[in-house]
Amino acid sequence: MIEFKTNPADGIPRLMEINGRFWGSLPLAIAAGVDFPYLYYAVATGRPVAPVIHYREGVISRHFLGDFRHLIWVLFQCDPMRRAAGFPGRLQTMMDFLLAPKSWRSDVLDWRDLKPRRWKWLMFSFGGCRTSAVMPRKLQRDDPE
Repeated sequence: MIEFKTNPADGIPRLMEINGRFWGSLPLAIAAGVDFPYLYYAVATGRPVAPVIHYREGVISRHFLGDFRHLIWVLFQCDPMRRAAGFPGRLQTMMDFLLAPKSWRSDVLDWRDLKPRRWKWLMFSFGGCRTSAVMPRKLQRDDPE
């Protein structure tokens, strides 16, 4: 990705960033049928690339562990600002988590490749959810109680 921003004073575009990494929503594009990594590979190796005109609409990508971490935070964290800011309460958050659309696809985890799935859950279990901002103090592993 290359990003420019135009200076309003002189109208000259200035280089802001060159980022060689793919973006975070890439799994959604792949699930919809646009495989950007393969297209990049094809271009880089001189293979012919046809324009991608058709893709699946209505595809839903879900970061399951992020959603789960959010659910745990809402259920166990006492945050008076949530209600003041108009965010959904515990019951609504639980219903949103449990009643997610049936057609969702994981943005990272894939049943065809279980090693990353196991690694993600292992990392989540042993440290991804231990901070006081996410888990209640009494549920943290390193709590002396």
